[in-house]
Amino acid sequence: EYPNAAIFLTGYAADGGLIAKQARANGYDKPIFATNPMSNPQYLEIAGDAANNTFIGSAYISSETIGDATKKFIEEWKTEFKIDPNVYQVHGYDAVYILKSAIEKAGSLDQEKVQKELLNIKDYVGASGITSFNSDGSATKPIYVIKWENGVLKLEKTLEPGSY
Repeated sequence: EYPNAAIFLTGYAADGGLIAKQARANGYDKPIFATNPMSNPQYLEIAGDAANNTFIGSAYISSETIGDATKKFIEEWKTEFKIDPNVYQVHGYDAVYILKSAIEKAGSLDQEKVQKELLNIKDYVGASGITSFNSDGSATKPIYVIKWENGVLKLEKTLEPGSY
């Protein structure tokens, strides 16, 4: 009746929520696979129960990156905004402070000097966990396979750097 295929959601949480809701309403009962934006609570708010069995590859899940920096960020964010921070807020915060660190180490705003220092960042402890950069500029972080289950993101598997 349905094609032997899977749904893979990319893009915005709101759009993904609508797609999941429509797919489930039309009888699609297989897992849905998705990118980071579907870990945003907005996906769940829109999809409702249709979010169940959605698997997401994410670079952040608060329950797995709990270190002092993560705890502090979550507490301060919740105090200020009365909600849990999502992946965008956590990574945005870290991006600003990683760049600040590189500028300070470069002692300059010169683009080439700052870029060099960014590439030298290893084991930066931030709100999203520990970040290092490879020589090509890609980040080295664990990837968490998470799943929406009854309104909660559950960890399914952790892929450590070097294993993927």
